[in-house]
Amino acid sequence: MANSKETTLVEEKVAKIENKPDKKQEEINFLRNQNAELQDAMKALMAQFTELKNNIAATAGQPKGYDRNDDVIIVHLYDNAPGITTHIDLSNYSIDMAAFGETRTLTVQQFEELVGKYRSWFDRGIIAVGAGSEYYARRNNLKVASESLVDSDFIRRLGTMPMTEVQDIYEKVCEGQKDFIVSYWKRKFIEKVPEFRDLRKLQILNGFTNDAFKYELVELTSKK
Repeated sequence: MANSKETTLVEEKVAKIENKPDKKQEEINFLRNQNAELQDAMKALMAQFTELKNNIAATAGQPKGYDRNDDVIIVHLYDNAPGITTHIDLSNYSIDMAAFGETRTLTVQQFEELVGKYRSWFDRGIIAVGAGSEYYARRNNLKVASESLVDSDFIRRLGTMPMTEVQDIYEKVCEGQKDFIVSYWKRKFIEKVPEFRDLRKLQILNGFTNDAFKYELVELTSKK
């Protein structure tokens, strides 16, 4: 009998031990559940991000339409001599620009009037459509300023860049910008900027500009 009772007590203790919750296992299960929930949340967030990215891409890919409330930017691609401006006269707005890179903001209506009256100035590279207004450039078959080879960096380096590079650009640009390169160089020559009065440069320049600098060459050589 004693042995039977002892056996029963041992079995009861074993059963209690087996049924006792394992704290470490509980922590592991808790962490697993948290990890699963976090992964589900990340998947949902990634799905939302993908949907948002697709919506943005679809919106960006849609062609911009005509809107009379838009602003249109124009850029001045000429550097005038002191006291001289590029004057534009519209029905309700007058514009005077002198320095290279000056910009003006027009309404769509003003821009359309500008194109109608001064389209040749766009063709000659005196003015161009600015960044952000590309739709209106395409609509009117005009170039934007960023397409011009004559930019602020070109002007800054003109007196010191290799003449082969000057010639390469000169031969690629439109007639208006050819005139600008010539007139800018002549102005700097008159201002006695040394790099623009280099005899060898002027000889090369005169060669590919159809004798545009023959008088400057005479001035330099007659003093020798």
